[in-house]
Amino acid sequence: MLTLYDTDAINLVIPLATGVTYTNQVGGSACLHVTATGICIPFGKWIEKQNDPFLGLYEFPYDETRVKSFLRIFGLWKILEAYPTTDKEYYEGWVWARIRKDIKGNMKAPAELRPFAGTICAVAYPSSD
Repeated sequence: MLTLYDTDAINLVIPLATGVTYTNQVGGSACLHVTATGICIPFGKWIEKQNDPFLGLYEFPYDETRVKSFLRIFGLWKILEAYPTTDKEYYEGWVWARIRKDIKGNMKAPAELRPFAGTICAVAYPSSD
């Protein structure tokens, strides 16, 4: 199991049957641990934002407004979009989104993400704890 909470990066965890499991400490002071099996793509340096709409939250159900706000605040809205995943929980440090379908042919989009256009992924980032 590979830990993501020791990094200072925003990581996109794409669930796939790879046999590699990633974990992140989430939920602020709740110190919960979530996991996903798949691949991890580091995507930029984490800069803590006090206006994180998930700050201090854990086991939060899908909220489109909150996810869109998160993606905008952290500059991820050009590559990710809110996607209603009712079977997943959202936390500070672990937010589900979908890689935009329109990046597949977009040469300005990161090359490593283009094959995963339309795929659900977790945005893993350092929790405030």
